[in-house]
Amino acid sequence: MVDGREGFRRDCAWWAFRRVSKLALFIWQKMTKDIEQVWRGIEEESFSDQQKIEEEALRLYKNDPKKAQEFLTDYCLNVANQAVDSYWKLGDDLWSKYARYF
Repeated sequence: MVDGREGFRRDCAWWAFRRVSKLALFIWQKMTKDIEQVWRGIEEESFSDQQKIEEEALRLYKNDPKKAQEFLTDYCLNVANQAVDSYWKLGDDLWSKYARYF
């Protein structure tokens, strides 16, 4: 929801991912393992919850489609916010761990 094109902003999700991407260009071979570990964790958690989320959404939809929509919106927002938070932390960790290469 925040346009970060004018400059770096911590309240802009795009910058969380952009920063990690740009840092990785310096020493991809070393950083790729750290990045994959974070991304794989996000994916695995999402995939492992998928069936449970779909079942709950369907249950809600049968009774009240609006509640199902709210449930799915909240779920997606939570997953997205967790991913952004993970990438902000990852960027900080990469700066600390690989500072000698910059």
